[in-house]
Amino acid sequence: MCIAICLLIFAQIIRLRYKLTSLSSQIKWVSSLLFLSLFFVAFTLSALFNSSKNKSHFTKYIKEDSLFKIQIIDNPIAKENSQKITGKVIEVLQNDKTYHTTGKLLVYIQKDSISEKLKYGDVLLGKTFINGIDPPKNPFEFNYKDYLKFHNIFQTAYLSSENWQLIKQNNGNFIIGKLFKLRNYLYNVIDKYIAGNNEKAIANAILIGKKDLLDYELIRAYSTSGAMHVLAVSGLHVGIVYLIFNNLLFFLNNNKTKVLKSIILVLLIWLYAILTGASPSVLRAATMFSFIAIGTSFKQYVNIYNTIAASALLLILVNPYIITEVGFQLSYLAVIGIIFLQPKIYNLLYTENYILDKTWAITAVSISAQIATFPLGILYFHQFPNFFFVSNLIVIPVAFAIVFLGVSLFVFSFIHPLAGIIGFILSKVIFILNYSVSFIDKLPYSLSSGL
Repeated sequence: MCIAICLLIFAQIIRLRYKLTSLSSQIKWVSSLLFLSLFFVAFTLSALFNSSKNKSHFTKYIKEDSLFKIQIIDNPIAKENSQKITGKVIEVLQNDKTYHTTGKLLVYIQKDSISEKLKYGDVLLGKTFINGIDPPKNPFEFNYKDYLKFHNIFQTAYLSSENWQLIKQNNGNFIIGKLFKLRNYLYNVIDKYIAGNNEKAIANAILIGKKDLLDYELIRAYSTSGAMHVLAVSGLHVGIVYLIFNNLLFFLNNNKTKVLKSIILVLLIWLYAILTGASPSVLRAATMFSFIAIGTSFKQYVNIYNTIAASALLLILVNPYIITEVGFQLSYLAVIGIIFLQPKIYNLLYTENYILDKTWAITAVSISAQIATFPLGILYFHQFPNFFFVSNLIVIPVAFAIVFLGVSLFVFSFIHPLAGIIGFILSKVIFILNYSVSFIDKLPYSLSSGL
């Protein structure tokens, strides 16, 4: 129904485009109809994306004696006493009947030698009780139920060791499976060449988006100092990767090979985005830099605001509920704030000293991002890092060094002596970053909380 309405509106747009002679009339009517068309598209996509309404959703077939066939669709996360997996329920078995089903389920599996070896694409057969997700019990508490709902997960389950068995391996998407294997390889490289548990945890978070190794105190220190954004792979990291490979591919800058260069850049950007977990901020940055790379290859002027809007629209069309992600909201506010406010703030102070000028430029970026994200930061986190401008003077340049050294470590990981040297330098750089963040965290009045 909604799709038919959208098509009718689009047809009306085309008809009016050629019928109306006045430019102002065309703009008025076409804009209104486009808005209505987008509204109906958004409504339709939101309804279609909610899998719980699907007739084949596994919850429609739950009985006390049901067996569930679950395929793992993400890398398992190790908890203290369990393995946390996100799976899709592909079949429900009842006596001699088999129902092919849809729907995602969050499963906690008792930790043992078998569950620790589970990976993407494995298929389990288990018997368990399916539980709903409780809403938050305290004011201002994170609403985990809503968070999972917007990821199309409405139930959780627990599997003890005796209630499940592995029935198939490597049954997932071939390409995604290979990317997960590559991510695990990079994790092993970090584990081999980076010294120190905290240094390994930070390297994993920044380079491959693996954050489950970060301990509470380390996360708290980065949050209090205003450097938390460096731990969540974001536009900063994607931008650094883009700059690194854009310069490394300088030999493809001539007119005949510019298109090839853009294709390689786009592939590398999206490879990095998927490897690091494809968070909303990474997807935003990957989409934007893809548009920039393509526009540059065809010598087209790229309006940055149009690029931002186009990337947001594309991501929302793919996943309407991404707009509810805090990372998505903060990411777009931050980049708009930086683009719009940074030049104005930077021009308030002029110095001929190169070091002072670059220091002020980084400070202007930090202030711009904080001004833009301040309202949402207070709304969601109820705190404000008072020394954010100090921490970002250290974090931004050091993040560039970490990503550059990390990429170098991955590229030369098969040359042991060289990888050892790069790993040693990278470990020391991360140690300096951790020390600086901890120092700022311990300063008096470093955090305003309870806002």
